[in-house]
Amino acid sequence: MGTEIELRFCLDPARARAITRDPRLPGAPRRQRMSSLYFDPPDRALARERAGLRIRRAGGVWVQTLKNEGADGAAHRRGEWECTLPRCELDFEALARTPMADWFTRADRREALAPVFETRVTRDTWRLAHAGAFIEVALDRGRILAGERSAPILELELELLEGPADALFEVALAMNRDHALVLEPRSKAARGFALLSGETPAPARGRGPAVAAAASTTQAFEAIAWSCLSQLLANAHGVGGGGDPEYVHQARVALRRLRAALASFRRAIPREVAAPVAAGARLIAGALGEERDLDVFELETLAPLGALGHAAWLDALAPALAEARERARRRSGDEVAAPAVTRNVQEASRWLAAAPWQPAPDAVDEAAARLRVRQALPVRRHAARVLERRHRALVAGPDAPSRREVEARHALRIALKKLRYAADAFAPLFDSRAGGDYRQALGELQDALGTLTAIAPARALASRLASASESSPAVSAALALLEGWQAGREVGALGEADRAWARLARAGRFW
Repeated sequence: MGTEIELRFCLDPARARAITRDPRLPGAPRRQRMSSLYFDPPDRALARERAGLRIRRAGGVWVQTLKNEGADGAAHRRGEWECTLPRCELDFEALARTPMADWFTRADRREALAPVFETRVTRDTWRLAHAGAFIEVALDRGRILAGERSAPILELELELLEGPADALFEVALAMNRDHALVLEPRSKAARGFALLSGETPAPARGRGPAVAAAASTTQAFEAIAWSCLSQLLANAHGVGGGGDPEYVHQARVALRRLRAALASFRRAIPREVAAPVAAGARLIAGALGEERDLDVFELETLAPLGALGHAAWLDALAPALAEARERARRRSGDEVAAPAVTRNVQEASRWLAAAPWQPAPDAVDEAAARLRVRQALPVRRHAARVLERRHRALVAGPDAPSRREVEARHALRIALKKLRYAADAFAPLFDSRAGGDYRQALGELQDALGTLTAIAPARALASRLASASESSPAVSAALALLEGWQAGREVGALGEADRAWARLARAGRFW
């Protein structure tokens, strides 16, 4: 049938009540009670395809719906195919008319499909007109039922019924300003499968989009940028709360991937057009920086030392460390609160949906003509040029890392990160087997240089913690222990960096 464009937000009871009083909503809502059965084989084959199949009963009508996640990775956009049913029974003829027809042609898969969980929801809906678009605002209250397990549903959905997608993001941003909303990255289907399996939310690593070699440069950029925003969104609820530090790390990775994409595509996506998105990414990444430094210090210095039997020596720094962590959270403040990350994702999503980098249709000047050519260039050609430029920048200095000054090693690491992000994004366009050695050497070099880069701030942090602690022999002993550990790490990391540098020189380029 087409593409569903919607945004989901998780709510608490207070926000839900406030939304029902929002002056944007026209009049009394339409209320429906809905029950939905979700189907999958026992091996969860549909879920692995990132698809959901359900039969919903609402107002005495049965509706079958198949949804799947778009190949571009945009969290707000999914394929959706619906048909009405005479009864609660799957219509395989209708499923055969969807892009997943091949999946449903296998008799064994059709026979294995069975209800796996159910949702029961009371839905209040409003139809909102804004900026030439019609948007359905839906407030859902109910539960997911999966065997003996259940979980509450309380969420807001904004779905674009017709008109420009930009209008959807305008409404979402306005409501976020008034209600401090938090985007819900998981569909009800995804939440149901997680409940069924007993999985708990976990930090999300980046998942590269499927980019065809024949895609244009701008098509590839959009797919990569959407995947970065999806990764950021999937980790948003875990940042700023002092939980699993991997949420902060993966959020920063998503932001770095996005900034690297803007840099890699700058010939097709002019810098002045991309400046607001790049600035937003820098703001959040910077706000998370101090907390991430503390996480690295604890995970890569204090934890290994403690595991070696030195935990008692390090206890003298614990009060100062706790105070530093609390101070870092206060400093990051609003920038890393979930509603702020939601706003950043929405603003970047709106920018991507509007595609302001495209020259005006009536622009006939030479600059517009050159930009159109760059944007239409097959992405594989664009990728080869970017990779070659990044590779040359990396190997411009012939000296091994151990023979470079600290500032030069830092510049080497920056060049390496730009190359690695580009290689990870573009490798699927080429023969991935040929690029295996090259990308492995990049990863090993980045790990070694990352260790070296972390040593200087770790030393400075240890010194600040010691200064903030009461002077005592225990504090002096802890500081001496940390300095000895860092010195040993530095020697080992320099040796590993040199070996990875040599391996990279031997590895063949894959573009």
